[in-house]
Amino acid sequence: MKDDAFELYWQSHRRELLSKNKEYREIEESYKMRTGFDWLLWAVPLVCGILAFKLVAGANEILNWLISAAVVIVTFLLCVWIKATLSGHRSLSEVEEDVKKQAYEEFKHRLNQS
Repeated sequence: MKDDAFELYWQSHRRELLSKNKEYREIEESYKMRTGFDWLLWAVPLVCGILAFKLVAGANEILNWLISAAVVIVTFLLCVWIKATLSGHRSLSEVEEDVKKQAYEEFKHRLNQS
């Protein structure tokens, strides 16, 4: 019963509780496009996709587009991984899990007091 009540509480107050956490806000801010490196995150995959389209001169046009799309997706994921690694932040899901545990402890404490 206590866990169900907490889950309802978490669903209704999740954004508010997360916005109060400094680490969560910092990580969320780090996802915004602010530096030249952030813009490279979009430019590098596009350039790689264009180069792949030019270099893979197959007879099938659809296959060329699919290969180029795959190159763009893989390059983008690689760039995002590199940015996340260089930033040194934990993932949002890890921080959210910690905030949820803290909120659960506070929720239990308040229930025990009443």
